[in-house]
Formats: sequence, structure tokens, C-alpha cells
Amino acid sequence: MTVLRLFLLAVALAAAFALSACGGDDEAASALDEAVGYLPEDSGFAFIASTDTEDYEDFEQLLDKFPFGGRVTDMLTQRLAAEGVDYEDDLKPLLGNYLVIGVADNASFTDSESDTPFVMALETNDQDKLEELATTDTEERGEAEGYDIYQGQQDDTWIAVKDEVVVLSNSEEELKAALEQRGEDDRLTEDDVEAAFEDLAEDAPLRAYVNVKALLAADPDTGDALKIKWVDHIETLGFAVDAHDDGVSLEYRLGTDPEGLTDEDLPLAAGAEAPQVFEREGDSAEIVLGLRDPSRVIEFGLAAAQAVDPAGFGQFEAGKEQIGKRLGIDVDKDVIDQLTGDLQAVATLDGKFGLRASVEDAAAFERTLAKAMDGLPKFADDVTVTEPAKGESLYGIATQGGQTYTLGMARGAFVFANDAALAGDVATRRLVDADGQEGALVAVADAERLANEALAKFTSGLQAIGGGLFTGPLGDYTQSAAASTEGISGGIQLEIE
Repeated sequence: MTVLRLFLLAVALAAAFALSACGGDDEAASALDEAVGYLPEDSGFAFIASTDTEDYEDFEQLLDKFPFGGRVTDMLTQRLAAEGVDYEDDLKPLLGNYLVIGVADNASFTDSESDTPFVMALETNDQDKLEELATTDTEERGEAEGYDIYQGQQDDTWIAVKDEVVVLSNSEEELKAALEQRGEDDRLTEDDVEAAFEDLAEDAPLRAYVNVKALLAADPDTGDALKIKWVDHIETLGFAVDAHDDGVSLEYRLGTDPEGLTDEDLPLAAGAEAPQVFEREGDSAEIVLGLRDPSRVIEFGLAAAQAVDPAGFGQFEAGKEQIGKRLGIDVDKDVIDQLTGDLQAVATLDGKFGLRASVEDAAAFERTLAKAMDGLPKFADDVTVTEPAKGESLYGIATQGGQTYTLGMARGAFVFANDAALAGDVATRRLVDADGQEGALVAVADAERLANEALAKFTSGLQAIGGGLFTGPLGDYTQSAAASTEGISGGIQLEIE
């Protein structure tokens, strides 16, 4: 028995545990279409997992790169034995198709204080074995919609079986509603969920479908958010998790209705072009980030604030204008409109950060900064400004609360950091291309170094006594996001060497 077969059992066949412890419609286009059909077409969420063990072979090979990976097998074997389930005899014959776990009650799903009933469905490959498993340690509770109903040893375990199909819920009412939903025209279909996975990895064994539009409509607290034009155009969100020879990837696509949207409505600058990022220090655990046209992010935030709270935004605008007058600058024209180039940033686990932003007119921005630094102590009496030393160009800011910052112009770019040494570093650090990444937002880090530093910092020296054995296979972590009027797509990749 391989690690991944057991992993699959533990993650994607939780229902089998419930069965041991406690007919689909001919019109279904596929086993996936069958499984999602027990949810309504406006279902807010559905998790979809392949139960074909061959789909997880790459995951298994990656897991083998870590020490003590075999312990996973032992732990799951013990769990199976405790439940009285034999993988080869009881479960393996059922595997091969997609398992779906979803919700029909969107309102309870969006309410953190409510218990959300779930529906799980799977078309198995062995009718006799399914019936045998379903009738073990369960009580017959009649029929509904042609399905045999069983209750598990736990009061909230309800199971329906028909031919090769098993449907499970933690609510009798929800289970029967799902069985009825399967025969309705307004059920969720394979075409509905596949549309959310457009341009994502087609063979990813783990996927999640989110009907964002339906969830927003079901949540009474999202009325203000829907006043934001871009948010009101959001439709679905799809996730796909897959493994490869050299790592694990999570891809996503947040789809929007492009009708009536323009690039100026987006939260990120449109297009696939990626900004450059800082060259990483060889022995430093840091995250480097690149953002193209940060003014687009700022303008989106301001437009969103205006849409959600016009009165509050009006007060903000009046305050911004007053601040500008007292500092002798026009915040919109002299600051925001200048930030149309690329921004690079670096952050460390100990809370240090620094950024460098290209500006449209360096000389004008330097004059703006000089005015602002001259007026800041008069505007905020708890702030002290230190002028640049002779031959230098960076100001120092200190607050009575103990925070210190360094900022100024260097080599035609604006520099800002909460550490003086880091400010000097980002002012001169070399830029490199974000290889293989697309979109206005990209990030890169050395996952092994980050993990080692986190272990050393937060686990009382665990890294020093062997934690590095577990982090050794980790390579680069990369992240990206690209925006268009049709949505935001991107992903996270983790190299495992």
C-alpha cells in the first residue's frame, strides 16, 4: 500500500470512514457530472478530488524526498485498522472517479457562527462493495427518490445509496434535498464547474469551485462591497492543485464579467508583463516582491472607498487636501500620479521591510519630498525628521512611539524602509527579471531559508537539532497575479528538489 493511496483515503474518501463508523441518473454526462448534480446550480462551494490513485503518483514521489515520509503510511494504516476498514478489500474497488464535497446553503456558509450542512457524492466502481460497506454498522432509514437511506452510528451521519452512487451529509434534511436536487433542471453541472477552471491545469487531481457571485448575494454584509464596480462583476473562483517532478503548484482564476469593465476598474494594472524584482541575497531569508504601476492599486482603493462610503470618502478627501496644503504639496498630482512605474519591495521574518519605486519625474518628486519633510514636524508634533547627511539623500523619521523610518530619493527612485541599513541596501540593489512569472504582481522567496529561519525563531531551536532535515528539499517559492477585464489569474509554485 503506497503513501498516496492512504493519503487519498484520508483526504478524499472521508465518507468511507463515516460509512464504516456509523444509481445515478443515466442523463449524467460523466461521473463528475453525476457527483456535482446533487448540488444546486447556485451552490457557493464545491471541492472536487480525483479518487484515481495514479493521479497522485507525483505527490508520492515528492513526499518521498522528505525524511520519515514512511511514517505517513504507518499513521494512516493505524487509522484504517482502528476503523475496521481494509483498504485493498473495502475501499480500493470503489475508487477511480471524482469525489465532490459541497454546500447548498450559501447563507450558512458565509456565516461564521452557523453550522453549514454539507453534501458529499461519489460514483463508485463497485455496486456490491458499496452496498456491503454502506450496510456495515448503520441503521436502515427507509427510501427517498429511489435511494436507500442509512444512518451511521453518529446521529449526524446520513447516507444514501443507489446503484454505484453514494451520497452523504451531516443532515437528514440536507441529504434528502440533495437527492431531490439531482433530478431537477437547476442542478449544478460539470459544464458549470469546468468553466471556472478555464486555463487551469486540466489534470489537477485536487480542485475547488467557488461561486463568488452567489456567496456575495447570500451574505447580507456584502451590500457595500457590491457597490464597487469590479467586485459586482466577479463571477466564479477556481483553484487547481497539482504536483510535478520538481514541485507543487496551486493555480487560480477569479473570473469576472467583462461587460462594462475597463482596465481602469481593475485592482491591478492589466496585462501579462511582469515587473523586475530585487536580486535576492544569497544567505538571507527574505521575500522579494515586484508591482507594476502601484498607482493603479491606490486608485482602485480610493474608488472602492468612495463607492462604499461616499460621505466618509468626502471627509477623507477634505482631510487629504488640508494635509497637502499644510505640507505644501498636491497629494494626487505630486505623489499618486508619480507612481506609475515599477515598485520593488523586500521583507524579512523579523519585520523589516524596504521598497524602491520608480517615479515619472524624479526631480519633481524630490522637490515634493523636500517640502513634505520640511512641513511634517509642524503637522505632527510627535514626529522628528532628520535631514540627510552631507552627500546623502535619505531622510530619517522617528516617532514618539519608537518607530523609525528612512526615506528619500536615490538614483532617481523613491526609497522607503523601516530600517536604515535596509534602506541603503534597496537604494542600490540590482534588479533581475522575474523568470517564468506573468502579471503586475510577482513575488519570490527561498522556501528552505524561510522555513529554517521560522523554525529557529519560533520553535526554540528546533531547526538546530534537526529541523533542517525536513526543510532541505524545499526550493524557491514563487507567486504571481495577472489582471484583465475577464478576471485575475495566477498561482503559487513551490519547488521541491
